[in-house]
Amino acid sequence: MYLFQQTYIELVIASFLTINYGSHDLSGEKLSMVLAFIILIFSTAVMPSVLSWTIFCKKGSVDVPWIFNRIGMFFQNVKYEEGKSAQSYYLVFMIRRLVLITTIFAVKHSYSQVMIIQLSNLLHLIYFGSTQPAITRQERIVEMFNEVSIIIFTFIMPMFCGILFDQKEQYYFGYFLGFYVIVIIAFSLLFIFKENYHALKLIY
Repeated sequence: MYLFQQTYIELVIASFLTINYGSHDLSGEKLSMVLAFIILIFSTAVMPSVLSWTIFCKKGSVDVPWIFNRIGMFFQNVKYEEGKSAQSYYLVFMIRRLVLITTIFAVKHSYSQVMIIQLSNLLHLIYFGSTQPAITRQERIVEMFNEVSIIIFTFIMPMFCGILFDQKEQYYFGYFLGFYVIVIIAFSLLFIFKENYHALKLIY
């Protein structure tokens, strides 16, 4: 499931670009076009539909062994027994990334893109903060920190793309960006040290 999280948006974007801008003269290019269609349909239609049916349409279907054995990976590291809100974590994950991809390729106005992306970030932060679907406390802290970081970067990065013309103010945002990168590194090192410390403590 971790691999799915890391590669989902890349697979969808690569499939979209292959279909819209790829050539299909050679046999290998035709094969890549077919694979792109399969991946795009599976990622944007089949998987969200199966998850929606499992969570919302079939009462208690997640608890049915043969269903859970087949799609249980979509509930890894999620408190699925606490209800539909927690079970919807990966469905929300997919919808959010599809909104991001659609905004990038379909919305032409840059200001509208920033507003839509930032709104989706805020909605996901509210969803995660209210439902807290992650199992461990550490996962919840890391996820919340990541979401806050995404919101901050989504706000700051457009300042260097023509929205803010005052160079002095851009420098201020740049200094803050550099400082926040240091905060992210320190936060990551803290958890790495904590995990390794407990592991070494168990060994020795």
